[in-house]
Amino acid sequence: MTTTTEPSTALDTESPVALLFADLDGELATTRRMLERVPDGKEDWRPHKKSRSLGELATHLAQLPVSES
Repeated sequence: MTTTTEPSTALDTESPVALLFADLDGELATTRRMLERVPDGKEDWRPHKKSRSLGELATHLAQLPVSES
């Protein structure tokens, strides 16, 4: 009688933190590029009167990593 073992998956070997934040570096790079593209003097622009301004969105994105701690 032979026993077979199931192949190990990444879920078995990676920590929960690594799984949760696997794409964090890519997301941070994208966020950084977006913030670099906010033109000076255009922080009050909003695509719709009910939308947040570009400056408000940039500030929100810049503060996200800080609020995680």
